[in-house]
Amino acid sequence: MQRGTVWGLSRHVGGSQRMMGAALFNRMLVAFDGSPTSSAALAVAIGLADVLKATIRVVSVVERLPEVIGLGGGLERAPENAQMLHSESEKALSRARDFLKFSGVHGDTLAIDAGEHSVATVLNLAAREWQADVIISGTHGRRGARRLVLGSVADALVKQSTLPVILVPHYASKNGRAEIASAAETKQSGGH
Repeated sequence: MQRGTVWGLSRHVGGSQRMMGAALFNRMLVAFDGSPTSSAALAVAIGLADVLKATIRVVSVVERLPEVIGLGGGLERAPENAQMLHSESEKALSRARDFLKFSGVHGDTLAIDAGEHSVATVLNLAAREWQADVIISGTHGRRGARRLVLGSVADALVKQSTLPVILVPHYASKNGRAEIASAAETKQSGGH
């Protein structure tokens, strides 16, 4: 293996060198909710896509709000809260589009309403439908009771997926946005 290639994934074929990594990840689906953790995942995806000349699809899944018990004791829907979730999703995707634009990496964004499905299920279905080669997601690193109560989208994503899944740990989020900004500056100044 040769140093300086993506994960050392290169080999000599008939005297010439061919990148194997490029064949592995041409289409990357990134789970994105606008959080620092998902920004770190997007930064990792942008870095990989830049090296591999891959395409990114950034997906934001809008979860269905549970019905809530109103003061009168009946079940009520909260359409204004659902609208707020859609608005927040669009704001997050707008930031993702900016990140893609500044990085120079080819990609698009997509908001999906989860309906009755879990976020992990929707992400896996979107990845298969788009024919993604890999799914990249942040993970908040919850443990114990918090994980039991709040669940783990990342855990369900890995368990359900038939594709490779790259999980970016929550502590990487401290540098996620800074990495994207730095990559964009480097790209704009003509450096690599």
